[in-house]
Amino acid sequence: MWRIIRRLQQRDQEKSVDFTTLMLRLQEKGKELDDNNDEKEKSGDAYIYAAAQTLEAILAEDTPIRMQGLILENLAKQTDTTKFIKSGTFKALLSAFPICISSPGSDSVRKIGLISYASRPCNEGNFPNDSEKAYLFLTQSYIATAVNEPFQGYELKRERMQSDVLDSPEQLKTQRLVQEEIRHLKAQGCQHIILLAHAYGDRRINRAATYNSSLIPTEFLEEVFQTFPDINISPMVRDVFPATRLRDRGYNEAAFEILQAGDHSDFQRSVRADDSRDFIPVYTFATLYAIQAEERLQSGFCIYFLVSDAKVSDINWTERARQHLINPEQKSPIHDCLLDVLRGLHFLEAERGVQKGQLIPVLDPFSWIAPTTVEGAGEVKVLHNRRKGQVLLNYGAVLTHVSQVLHRK
Repeated sequence: MWRIIRRLQQRDQEKSVDFTTLMLRLQEKGKELDDNNDEKEKSGDAYIYAAAQTLEAILAEDTPIRMQGLILENLAKQTDTTKFIKSGTFKALLSAFPICISSPGSDSVRKIGLISYASRPCNEGNFPNDSEKAYLFLTQSYIATAVNEPFQGYELKRERMQSDVLDSPEQLKTQRLVQEEIRHLKAQGCQHIILLAHAYGDRRINRAATYNSSLIPTEFLEEVFQTFPDINISPMVRDVFPATRLRDRGYNEAAFEILQAGDHSDFQRSVRADDSRDFIPVYTFATLYAIQAEERLQSGFCIYFLVSDAKVSDINWTERARQHLINPEQKSPIHDCLLDVLRGLHFLEAERGVQKGQLIPVLDPFSWIAPTTVEGAGEVKVLHNRRKGQVLLNYGAVLTHVSQVLHRK
């Protein structure tokens, strides 16, 4: 698949044509196997799903790609829901393409970059030396480019996803991959870049804010600010809170927002932080769309926090981000542009398409970071012992090494 994509890219370089890759996963059975692990393993569906999830992530380094699955058993029944299954798959594949978002102030900054990145243990277990753990590190970049057609605003699109295997926790402090992505977005013309960190196993922000920063240590911020002094970098974290709405969702109503840092004051009092690092809630996107499945709640709040670290050697580095994102009486013209990009992610990553003339947003635009199943994380069970537990194989870590060989890294 990688060689096919490279051949297509070489052909299209002559024509200056960009293309998007769509990936269709066909399986015999689907969720009905989730409650029966033995049947799921015998069918092989879990392994197909995990492998496809990993292929989508690894190939995303070379092409914009979106995968969606079809359950053949559901299509064979030829019921009234068959057409909805097909149309739902088509709408999900449409999310692979860029969207335009309205932003009247887009002339203030022509290009904005965003890097969403996460880590996940990939050899955790009872090893002889348990301190030597490895982490699968993933980054997903986005670029918002100012446009005047079909209206003034931004074209928001995915750029690329990259992966790396880090051999020690110490490598998390330098995060070479994030710095590579900042350099890449800078080369694309981005002068403002949002860093959005997620770490598997981190605590919720309102429980222990001082410990919820394993991917944004002071050493990392210091190095980034020194390496890219001419780039406005805004380090952020976020938290998602499912919620139940107490009224019907109105027509042409899909979400509501909290746009100013001052309006988060009551919430901020409940966040515990130390004297040198603040987690400042600067933007909340709250959805009103609800479905019944407990593992895929879509009604709730997604809150974005600006990380302000006073331990960095030059306070001006962190104050630049505060100036743009904390909304004083004379707010920065960049403020609305940065929030427009954050808002756009919830629509770009939505897979429901247009319903009754309205594009319905998704509560969590980063489902690949916190999947609900081990297969969704690209892991499968390869050994099982009733006394010692089970052994999982991480496809992502394996294919990351393969990808690095193919790219001669």
